[in-house]
Parts: sequence; C-alpha cells; structure tokens
Amino acid sequence: MNITLAFQELDDLIVRHAPPQDRSVLRNKLHLLRDQVEAYIVEKEKLTFDHMTLIQNYEALRLSQSKESAEFVTHMGVLWKRTPVGFEARPYCKECRSVMTPVPRARIWVCSTGGHHAPLGVNPPTD
Repeated sequence: MNITLAFQELDDLIVRHAPPQDRSVLRNKLHLLRDQVEAYIVEKEKLTFDHMTLIQNYEALRLSQSKESAEFVTHMGVLWKRTPVGFEARPYCKECRSVMTPVPRARIWVCSTGGHHAPLGVNPPTD
C-alpha cells in the first residue's frame, strides 16, 4: 500500500468522522507524521543509493587489486611492475598507473601526467 495514499485516506476519514473540535488537532498530528515519514523515505533512498555506490566501488577496487597483484606490486606507495627476474627499475603511479620519471633536482619521481609524485628514494621490493 502506498503510504501517501494511506495518509490521504486517514485525512479524509478525520474530515468526515471526527468531531469538529478535534479535526484540526488530529489533522495537524497526521500531517506531522506524514512529513516525518516522507523525510525518512527520502533518507532511505539516499542511503540505498550510497550503499549501491559503495558496493560498486568495492567491486571495482577488488577487481583492480586482483589485476594489480598479478602484474604489479604495491611497495613504498608506488606500483612496481613484475619482470621474469624481479621488477622494473622505474616505479608506476599508483593513481594513474603510468610509468614515473625521476626528477633528481627535486628528489622525486613524477608520473607522466605530472599530477602525482613519490620520493626518489623508493626502491623495488626484494621478493
């Protein structure tokens, strides 16, 4: 049953059957309840949307981590690409997955987009 319709039917019953001296009090209480229920419905819809967004983000993260573990390893805040004998010498950006370039004067690695950086002292994992 539609809650809005139920509130309207109850309001109609109050108008038709409640004594005149009680109608305004009953209708005011009913309208207050209706407003509160409508606010709860809006909040529930927002929380449901947020929940679905979190589930989608979690699934995307889970998939990216499973892909990451096969090809890349996170170490010291950057990604290191696996090779048959260990890891590449240059790190990859954890955010955009692009190879990073050293900037010796600034003592940092910078990704190819230029938006992210890491300390020049990061080293590949030893395993």
